[in-house]
Parts: sequence; C-alpha cells; structure tokens
Amino acid sequence: MTNDLLNLKKNLKSFAKRCKDFKYTDSALLAFLLSGMLISNGQVFAETVTNSQINNQVSQINTSINQMRTDFKRARAENNKLIKDTNLELTQLMEQGDHVTKSPWSSWQFGANGFYSDWHGTYKGKGNKISNIIYKRDQTLNKYIAKPVSEKNANNTTLLGFAYEPNAEIPISASITPKSISKVNPNIKKNVTIAGLPSFEPATVMPPVTPNIETPNPNVNVNLNITSSSKGSGENRRAFATSGDAVFESVAVTSGKFVVTTSNSGYQSATSKYTASNVNVKQIYTANSNLANALSGHGYGTNPDINTLTSSTSNNAFFQVNGSGSFGVTLNAANIDYTAENVQPGYMGELVHQDIHGGTTSSSVVDGALNTAGIVGLNAGIFSDIYKTIVFDTNTITKTDSYNVFANAGLINISGDKAVFTHSYKHNSTVLMVLLWMQVL
Repeated sequence: MTNDLLNLKKNLKSFAKRCKDFKYTDSALLAFLLSGMLISNGQVFAETVTNSQINNQVSQINTSINQMRTDFKRARAENNKLIKDTNLELTQLMEQGDHVTKSPWSSWQFGANGFYSDWHGTYKGKGNKISNIIYKRDQTLNKYIAKPVSEKNANNTTLLGFAYEPNAEIPISASITPKSISKVNPNIKKNVTIAGLPSFEPATVMPPVTPNIETPNPNVNVNLNITSSSKGSGENRRAFATSGDAVFESVAVTSGKFVVTTSNSGYQSATSKYTASNVNVKQIYTANSNLANALSGHGYGTNPDINTLTSSTSNNAFFQVNGSGSFGVTLNAANIDYTAENVQPGYMGELVHQDIHGGTTSSSVVDGALNTAGIVGLNAGIFSDIYKTIVFDTNTITKTDSYNVFANAGLINISGDKAVFTHSYKHNSTVLMVLLWMQVL
C-alpha cells in the first residue's frame, strides 16, 4: 500500500511538470485518492452501462487526444517559426556589426562623482621631477626585471627599467634656396632637302561666272465654264439622315471614315450611298438638339459602324449649310472617299451644298461651334484671321457680323464626272460665306 501511494505521488508530480495549469500539493494527492475511491465504488453500478455508452466515451477520449495532438503540432510549428525568425534577425544583426547589438538606452547606468581635497600646505608631488639625463640603452638583463620606482612620493607604482629615447628632432631653416634651372634649347632644325619633295603643279582658281538665267514667262490660261442650277433647301439638324436635303447639316463630325457615292444629282433628287466607321458626331447648335430622319441607332456621340451600303434619298449633297434658321455652321473632320456619277444635265455632283439663306455671329461660330467641336486645326485662331481680313461692308461702311460656314479638317478624295467639292451661292447679301478646308485631294 505504501509503495502504491509513493508511485501515485510520483506520477502526480510528473503530470504537474507536463501541465502548466496543474500544481502538485498533498491536497491534490488526497483529492485524487478520494476521486479514485468514488470511481471504484461507482464501478459496482457500471455493470448496467451499455456498450454504446462505452463506445461513446471512448470516442470522446480519442477526439480529445487527437485535439491535443493537433494543438501540440500547431504550437510546435509556431515555435519553430519564431525560432527561425529570431535566428534570421540575430544573423542580420551579426552581419551588420557589433555596433547594433549595444544595450538599449533603458538598460544604461549613469553615475556622477565628486571629491574635495585639502593638501594643507605644498603640493605633495614636489621634488619627484626627474632632472635632465642622457639616455642610454641598458645592455643587461635587468631591464626585464620589474622593480619599484625609487623616486619620492611615486604612490607605490611599478615601472619596468626601460630607457625611453626622446623624439627625433628635425631642424627646419627659414632660408630660401632657389633652384638653378639649366636647360639646353632643343634642336628643331630639320635636315630636309627641298629637291626631295614631290613635284606638284599649282592649281589656278578662276572667278565664277555670273549665270545667265532667263526669267520664265508663265502663261497659264484656266478657262472654267461651269454651269449649275440652284437647288432648293432649308436648314435643319441632320446626322445620318435617311432622306432630306443632306445626310449631315448643322452638326460637327469630329472623326471617322466615309466611303460615299452620289448618283442622279439634281434638284433634291440625289441618292447618297455610303459606309461609315468610327464616326463621332457632336451637337454644336444648342437651341435645338432634335435630328431630322436620323438612321435608327445613330446620331450624336460615337456611332456603330455601317459596313453595308446605306442610302439617303432626296439629297442636294452629302453635307449642307443653309442658315435659314439663323445658324448655318457645319464642320467635318472625317476622311471621305467621294465619287459622283450619273449627274443630271445642268447640275454638279457636289459633296457640300452651301445655299446661303442666313448665318450666325462670329462669337457663335467660335464659342458655339469651333470650341465645342474641338477639332484639331479648326480653332478660334483660324477664324480670327478670316474675321480680321473683312474690313467693312461696301454699302454701309460697317463690319458685317453674320457668317455662313463650312469647315473641313479631314482628308477628302474626289472623283467622278462633274464631281466638285462644293457648290456655294447665296441669297442674302448681308451674310458672309466662309469655306475652310485643310485637306482636299
């Protein structure tokens, strides 16, 4: 019985070392004995316990053991990670040098000291000064023997018997001793015989002769006899119009590519067939944003590409500028391949029909159209140059401020019989017609 108690005590101490939350005491030993007795007494009634309950208890114990193993593995992995990081940090500190491993400020110690001395008379060290001596090396072995200093009041210090030589003295004189430079002039004479040089003939440079250039006399006679009848029109806002005077009017086409073929051009009778890609249209007439007869899904903004031929009927031209609604500004920056065919007699197959019935002010052209469109090359400076060239009206001697404008910044290729860029004429003498183009072929 005694041995069992000792073994139980030993086992409890071993368990206490492994479990930090449990501390061994004699009270713990006594409680463990009582619990064991209760468990033993309870075994009398354990015969009635079913096998399922036993299996349930075994499963719970196994689950607890597995959980403890998992916790131990996780703790071991965390410890290894911390040890690895600590070793890496220590290695980096050692590589950087000893100066980074000094103690932090919080661990430094500071101290202060003071003393007061009263000699009560003369300086105690008086009389121990060594007089001038001639130094000589000690050739015996006594110089290696330690011995106390014999001088007075040396505070019991010990010195070896070495004789120290004084520092060598280098005499420096303040005199100046200039250098005497003696150089022999170099012999630069060359022993060359003139007769040995190669023979040559001197070249004679003649003065230039003034060329005789005959002034050309250009005689170019351009005889244009173009007859084209007027076409009726009225102003409206158009973009991808399926019918009407034009496909585009009173808007700004800021980018894109068109391939256009116009046939049967006459009095509001032309048919424009075209394809389009990457076309962007901006609104420049702010009083009204409605578009007449616009193709479905097309209008202001970036438009879907048109890869199959699309027709617009009852046209005067592909572009139009009219101004009867007091605006009359159309802008283009798209590249266009234009072809005219089957033009009716007495008419022209124009790309732009400029039938001037009215216009707008110079400020509306600049602020409302050019600046809003933002087309490179078509800016306020270009229009300002045009505005400055117009001095005054010949009848009223006042400067007219009404303009009908078509401006182009795209690359246009024109081909076909009777194909022209524009057919421009006006019905209002007080409106100034402005036609700007940057690239037309």
